[in-house]
Amino acid sequence: MIKHAEIHELYSSMQRPVLSLYLHVDAGYQQNQSNKPAWEIYLKNALSDAAEQAKEEHAEAWDAIESQVETFLNDYDVSSKTLVLFASPDDTIAYDLPVTLENDHAFGEPLLTPLIWALDEYEQYLIAFVDQEKARFISTYLGRANKQGDMHIDLNYDWRERTLMPASSGDGRALREGSNREAFEDMIDAHVDRFYQDVADQLADLVKESGIKRFILAGNERAAHHVSEKLHESVAKYQVAIHPTDYNATDEQVTDMVLEIGTEHERQQESQLVDEIIGFAKAEGRGALGKDAVEHAFEMQQVELLVLPFPPEDEALASELTLKTMQANSHVELVHGEPADKLRKEGSVAARLYYVPVSS
Repeated sequence: MIKHAEIHELYSSMQRPVLSLYLHVDAGYQQNQSNKPAWEIYLKNALSDAAEQAKEEHAEAWDAIESQVETFLNDYDVSSKTLVLFASPDDTIAYDLPVTLENDHAFGEPLLTPLIWALDEYEQYLIAFVDQEKARFISTYLGRANKQGDMHIDLNYDWRERTLMPASSGDGRALREGSNREAFEDMIDAHVDRFYQDVADQLADLVKESGIKRFILAGNERAAHHVSEKLHESVAKYQVAIHPTDYNATDEQVTDMVLEIGTEHERQQESQLVDEIIGFAKAEGRGALGKDAVEHAFEMQQVELLVLPFPPEDEALASELTLKTMQANSHVELVHGEPADKLRKEGSVAARLYYVPVSS
């Protein structure tokens, strides 16, 4: 799993200059199925472009970088949809992503915005499938599903035979059978209720251990609601949805479900964030809108969170501002769809500030 802290470490530790490569290597992509895959053609052109940029000031560094790339690719087998490669004179860092990113490259400072967007867009989720007798837990990240365990109710069904054993004789036989049946059903209900609590507790443990901040309750709708009601508020705040679906959904069905629910949730969160910052800025509060205002906020060390549309209209500016967040140990949020359109109407860049600027 790639964490944002790892991206900060990459920015801080890699020797400059850095060659950044985003290569759409998906073997299922039609243009990659020719004798010379499209990504290899793009790579050749990207290396030529970077060599041209390097020849005046970084010729020696470029020779080392080119050697690093060649060494890496000589042993590389395509196993994903996108290869992200950062190469410096003395190191390479590579990520195989199971999601599609467009071919892109840069030379100089590392190009981080596409990678950050992918991490935000395909954030890690935990899914708990539950019914009255069993539960299973699956995590998804960047379009991949991984089993996290399962549970089964500890219920001995031969209780029914023992509990409902008819009396040998007597006029009270029917009454005793009815009473026994009610007692048995009450016992079953109590046992199932304890099972739901066990599922809620296990879900809480998984959230705590994994650091996952988003989860979905799936499977039987009634059972999912019972589990939801038993979650501690410290865990319940991470619940994104209750989604009734087949308990035995395949990994592909699970990732499709998470993509649909997660995308809708992400857009809602982004829309609220953009509205919040626009409101702050127009009220002369903890918000800055537009290139000049945001750059001034960086100069004053006020930026808590940078917000950019993705894909950016000005890639160079987006990359420059993203790197400034790394330098300031701040954070960046890349918004998509309607929230991005809303942001573009307000200057295409925004920032939430640590404090309200003092008027001059």
